[in-house]
Amino acid sequence: MKVRVARDQFFGDGIMFLICDTDANGRISHVALPQIAIEAVESPQTKSIAPTFQLEASAARELVDQLWDLGVRPSESRDRSEVVSAMREHISDLRRAAFDPPIVTEVREQRP
Repeated sequence: MKVRVARDQFFGDGIMFLICDTDANGRISHVALPQIAIEAVESPQTKSIAPTFQLEASAARELVDQLWDLGVRPSESRDRSEVVSAMREHISDLRRAAFDPPIVTEVREQRP
């Protein structure tokens, strides 16, 4: 089972998902129908409820890669931009300290 994603051309910011299987030639052979039934439960016990769908780790990784290619990023990546900026400044400081000649600020008197 594979999950493919694409930008929704009609609703702008949306993302469309297609759950499918492919044949030996890589062509789509089976698709999940776009119907999810919602059923009320009296006392939800998550251990006894089957998942809506599940993916193998490789398929989940492929899904994340596809979402990344569409420009979808994790929320916490916004906070990381400040960390990356600070790291770049620190690396720049280290480069200056390692490769720029030191500035002499003290001149000693020579004794005869």
